[in-house]
Amino acid sequence: MDFNPPIKERSDKELFEIIENKDGWKPEAFNQAQAELINRGVSIDTQNNRRKSKKKYKSRIKEIKSSAFYSRWEIALLVVLGWPLCLIFMDLGIFYSGEGFERKNRQGILAAFLGLLFWVSVVYVIVQFS
Repeated sequence: MDFNPPIKERSDKELFEIIENKDGWKPEAFNQAQAELINRGVSIDTQNNRRKSKKKYKSRIKEIKSSAFYSRWEIALLVVLGWPLCLIFMDLGIFYSGEGFERKNRQGILAAFLGLLFWVSVVYVIVQFS
């Protein structure tokens, strides 16, 4: 099978990318990349070690992201300042930490909800006693 650009014309970095992300490529591309790296003097053991390290690295990043959380002070600041900052910058992204941060994103949703309740209450009290 022909690839564009051909596997033989790719840089070592691109070939390692194919080797390290085996699931994202067709088996033929993986096999050709592996063979080309062997031709360039990179042993199968080195290739396997790189693939294992990349897998371990991704696993560790996923673990770190899933265990990340906001401190009490950060949540308090999000509750009090989150909505005013969202209105100023016209962006709700302050409550979203990014992909993989499940716990922080749940805390952000809770802070957004509590902040909305807080500011609605503040406005209600101001209107009632004005």
